[in-house]
Amino acid sequence: MPNPICGPRGAIAAADIDVSEWAGENLIDLGGGSFITAPSTWDTFEDVLALLTGRGCGVALSGSGVALIDLAADAATATGATVTATINANDRFELTFTGATSVKLAASSDNEVFGFDAAGQTSVASGGNQVLTAVADWDRGNIENAQLGLTRGSFSGFAPAVAYRAHSAVHTVRRWGIGDLDDSAPTTNLMAIDLNATWGITADGRVWRAYNSASSTALAWASTTFRDALGFDGTELTQVFPGGLRVVTANKPCQWLLTPSRPLENVYRGRQRYGTSTQATDRSAYLVEWMSPDEFTVSGFVDGPADRIDRQDHWLRRVWPYISPGARVNIYQDWSDGRRGRREYDTASIASGGKVLPYGVLYTSQRDGEYGRWLCRRSVDDPAGFTAEWPSRMRRRMPFTLKLHNYEGEQ
Repeated sequence: MPNPICGPRGAIAAADIDVSEWAGENLIDLGGGSFITAPSTWDTFEDVLALLTGRGCGVALSGSGVALIDLAADAATATGATVTATINANDRFELTFTGATSVKLAASSDNEVFGFDAAGQTSVASGGNQVLTAVADWDRGNIENAQLGLTRGSFSGFAPAVAYRAHSAVHTVRRWGIGDLDDSAPTTNLMAIDLNATWGITADGRVWRAYNSASSTALAWASTTFRDALGFDGTELTQVFPGGLRVVTANKPCQWLLTPSRPLENVYRGRQRYGTSTQATDRSAYLVEWMSPDEFTVSGFVDGPADRIDRQDHWLRRVWPYISPGARVNIYQDWSDGRRGRREYDTASIASGGKVLPYGVLYTSQRDGEYGRWLCRRSVDDPAGFTAEWPSRMRRRMPFTLKLHNYEGEQ
């Protein structure tokens, strides 16, 4: 389980966030009377990461391809073949080329971001296709401008073909519209309606918008309330990166999300029973049980004024009010990997006539599911209030504990 020595940094996200107040509103001013406008159907999103990215990416609706962080689509352009990209059952990146002979991956340190060999690789024939399979783990966290040099015959190119930033490596291969459990907002997430730009969140919980200078415009807000919710204040500076990439990062952490600078201290798992029972005079017993969920006790520390990033006020005012007892909460145990955690005993179960894979773009079974995202509901037995207490005279870290249940119908 996560611990201060080897555990990854986690995050606590309020779930079922209500964005209906911005439905149909102009969010971003593109200039010349053009706006990024929220769909009139905006209601709730699972959490802020789903709102920003839809947990994936897709082809820009304009057809220009500048917003692509999708390896499959860009690799097809680069090689002249039909290409699919995924994460295989061993949690390794995999590119499959259909209609191609041998495909070569050029030597580059960028390869290591996706787990491919920095010395280069050559595809291997498999089932009539050519396959490039990563040889190592992929990097966690935001990724920037990592490009794969691909060669087929006399034609060479890069994938993605433009400078970019992505929230995570998983986002680069997770296509919108695939129809799985997390594909709940393929056309309404912010990245889908903000053509030619990408969105994400840093390890410190600050939202960023990235765009290419040749395809999009600087960030100008039309809605100050939406801007404030995402942590922007309008004074942010634009960072310039090689290849024409521009990135604007919020000055403050976004609402609905806490990303402590330390790993979660403890995650205890148990089983809770909700019901009633009675003993009759003839010594028989009667039981009524209405729920028996998995229960998790999550504890950690919120950074204080004397620490590196100070999240005391953010926790009390912009996160805590949205995770009241009974409310849904998402626990990210390995930020920024947004895949659902799957327990090992589930990986051998049979679903739809086939084996459920331990890894992919939806699930991760790493450390028995303890590096994945848990979909939970905060226990109604948890205290509704919170008092800021400091273990020492220096206000460096503030302990917190949450009692959670797995969300209905979820693992």
